[in-house]
Amino acid sequence: MKTIKSLVALVLCALMIFSLTACHKENEIGVSINGVEFTAAMYSYALLNADMEAKNIVEEQLHEGETDEQKATEHDHGDVDYFAQKIEDLPYAEWVETRAAKELSRYAAIGTLCKENNITLTDEEKKAAREDGVNEYANAEYYYGIPYSLNGIGEETLVKIMEYSYLANKYFTFVYGKDGSKAVPEEEIKKYYTENYRVAIMFEKDVTNLSDDELKKAKTELEDWKKKIDGGKNLAEAFNEFYELNEQTAAAGYAPVKETKECATYLADTSVDSSYGVSYWNDVKDIAVGKSKIIEVE
Repeated sequence: MKTIKSLVALVLCALMIFSLTACHKENEIGVSINGVEFTAAMYSYALLNADMEAKNIVEEQLHEGETDEQKATEHDHGDVDYFAQKIEDLPYAEWVETRAAKELSRYAAIGTLCKENNITLTDEEKKAAREDGVNEYANAEYYYGIPYSLNGIGEETLVKIMEYSYLANKYFTFVYGKDGSKAVPEEEIKKYYTENYRVAIMFEKDVTNLSDDELKKAKTELEDWKKKIDGGKNLAEAFNEFYELNEQTAAAGYAPVKETKECATYLADTSVDSSYGVSYWNDVKDIAVGKSKIIEVE
């Protein structure tokens, strides 16, 4: 039997286009790049993230050409000597250090360019950056086990990272926005997003390890939902009914949606955007707005 992990009914929505580390003392300077100083904690942050990125690359290299079953059983037992590996012809440790330096150089460039052009964050933006940084720090340590605190990285470091992110967005708008020195024509922006992104509502069923009869039943149920949706059923109501969202689930943190936009998600070509990219992009890109399609996702 063909292995299918999930069945997804996608309803395409109108695409919205918007114009545009050792112990150290607190705040001790760890590195200076082009006159921009970074604390030891910032350097530790860059190294830690580069190391995690490097480990993922090594895992991909080790798994290359393997089946899903092999990927699930091999190289996942903590026995990989990462420092014995090479990435892009560089020894592992050298690649990590180079990647960390490159990331800090990016922050240095952002800070310098914003300073030269008098671009600063408003009090509201600083507040938002702080909230994002604090939340990111808590989530990273609690949910993903990223050892920030063990590497001398505190909340303030993540807040600073978020501030750089906000500044980068402001500088991008300053240069490429509507009134920027290199403003991108609105039609070009629309063309880019229309070609590479879709907005859809997903109705997904996990059918992993189902028997042929169970899989057939799951497909039939999804076909029934497709008929309801194509027949004009309110999408927010359909989403709530499909996932059984109600007042009881709301108490557990899964509240029903009130508007369609609350349950919509972005989908993209993986070669363009790794965050929103989906393996079934070719099945999605030609679906007409307002129409639905059932896709088997392996």
